[in-house]
Formats: sequence, structure tokens, C-alpha cells
Amino acid sequence: MPNAHAYVWPKELRPPGSLLHAKAVVADRCRALVTSANLTANAIDVNIELGLLIQSKPVAQRIAEHVFGLIEGGVLMPV
Repeated sequence: MPNAHAYVWPKELRPPGSLLHAKAVVADRCRALVTSANLTANAIDVNIELGLLIQSKPVAQRIAEHVFGLIEGGVLMPV
């Protein structure tokens, strides 16, 4: 996916003990996938993982705006 971008919350910018576990994908500002699922062997074979596909343009846009705000604010950094 040539236009896909991934971002992380760098450990050195987090408060002590903080974790980033949230995963969200907004592909077209019309739909969003919000999930806690990991793409590991355990997640696929052993764990119970859950995700929610939101097909609401206003909600998808709000998620995208929030993420872009975190990027612009320097909280999230490109991988």
C-alpha cells in the first residue's frame, strides 16, 4: 500500500509505565477500524481479539483528525 503510513508513540516521549496498545485504521475518512488486536501467532491462534469496523463518515473523520493532531503535536512519530 504505497500511500499507507504508520506512526508510533516513542518510548522516550511516554510517561513512565505508559503503553500504546490502541490500533486504528482510517482508510478513506468514511470507515475506521478500531481494534486491540495484535498480528502475532498468539493473537491469531490463542487469544480472543476484538475489533470494531465503524462505517460512519463523521466518526471516521473525528478519529482521523485526532490522530493527525497527535502527529502535528509531535506525540506520534513516523515509523
